[in-house]
Amino acid sequence: MLAIRLAKIGCIAAIGFYVALVAFGNITDYWTNFGFVTNVLDMDEVPAVSRIHWRAVTSPILHHAGYILIIATEIAIAALCTLALLQWLGSSGPRHRCFTMPRTWLLPG
Repeated sequence: MLAIRLAKIGCIAAIGFYVALVAFGNITDYWTNFGFVTNVLDMDEVPAVSRIHWRAVTSPILHHAGYILIIATEIAIAALCTLALLQWLGSSGPRHRCFTMPRTWLLPG
């Protein structure tokens, strides 16, 4: 059981750290990935004969809003992973509720 608990802690720590690094990179070097977000929202790479160009978002304000929403989501994920990590590190005993499944999940339908 200890190995599973340590694996859960390690996975959450790795995910939280990675997402925090991505958010930090997006904040400190805003314009690098902003160009990518702009290309995706403008749908520049879609062939001209395609009939889905009506979905393109061409407003620079919406480009910035979308990119800021992406960064905010990354920050929220990193914060939630950190909170989960702190909770799991602070839990006592191998049978703490954050590491066990409720018995009702084990019962058949």
